Amino acid sequence: MLYKEIAELVSDELQFLEQELGRHLSSDNPLVSQISEHIRKSGGKRIRPVLVLLCCKMCDYQEQDAILYAAVTELIHTATLLHDDVIDEAATRRGVPSANNLWGNKLPVLVGDYLYSTSSLMVIERNQPKIVKMMAGTIRSVVDGELLETFKCGDFSVTEEEYFSVVSDKTASLFAFCCQIGGILGKKENSQVEALANFGRNLGIAFQLVDDLFDLIAQPKKLGKPVGNDIKEGNITLPLIHLLKQVTPAETERIRQIFQSANGGPVDITYIKELLERYESKQYILGLAAQHIQKARQDLSHFDDSAFTQALLSLADYVIDRDF
Repeated sequence: MLYKEIAELVSDELQFLEQELGRHLSSDNPLVSQISEHIRKSGGKRIRPVLVLLCCKMCDYQEQDAILYAAVTELIHTATLLHDDVIDEAATRRGVPSANNLWGNKLPVLVGDYLYSTSSLMVIERNQPKIVKMMAGTIRSVVDGELLETFKCGDFSVTEEEYFSVVSDKTASLFAFCCQIGGILGKKENSQVEALANFGRNLGIAFQLVDDLFDLIAQPKKLGKPVGNDIKEGNITLPLIHLLKQVTPAETERIRQIFQSANGGPVDITYIKELLERYESKQYILGLAAQHIQKARQDLSHFDDSAFTQALLSLADYVIDRDF
């Protein structure tokens, strides 16, 4: 099932989602509205809201609040993008100029904070204390992941364990939160809510593994941003961690030189791409991603088969079958 077909199952809700996002992104402060709208209209597949909506339907929750919670997850995600681009000094986002490129660093950071607080108010007003607590924990995890990633920036001794700690906090925690919402709103058993969390967590880890690989090997036009961004930002992701365990001292030194020359300039990753193929780092990453997708599929065995269960399984397959 293609992603377009998966999203079609919640197409009506996604239309209302855009209205909900527009309503909550508007502000009396024109700068907030301009920056928020710039991010919203720059695209994105809305994977996190789709997860919320599909999990709600799989858990027999059909109320209008599903759209509100889907909007909450997209607002949190948008806030993280604004902050990430400032930290990474990114020039583009999804093929268009990044907010910090257009407005400088200060305003996008403040708008990101505004979106975090807006999403918190939206959830608090629905009187769902479990979801409020989970959301607060998720936002803290995202920040923890960003802090560790920043601390390890440029550190060639970073370990796989540290990498997975970053990914689990920064990416997978929000995926898990998206999926848990459906279980809580659908009043499912604790074991099922936990299964949804595990599904989202494994899905998020696989998603980030593939993203980090494609940052090094993808075609820029398909990726929607320049390749080699992680190198330019000094991030040692798992494809590079695996590679650095295999290469010779001379090859390690050449990789260091590429990182150093990428600081403030264009990134030539041809040499690194060759090494990734030679030392089978690409196959290693795709294999790990496939393992997490298999775990994610097993997590859904706690639920009855339905069109929405099948859509979530297809979404899991899509994560590692994306063509970049």
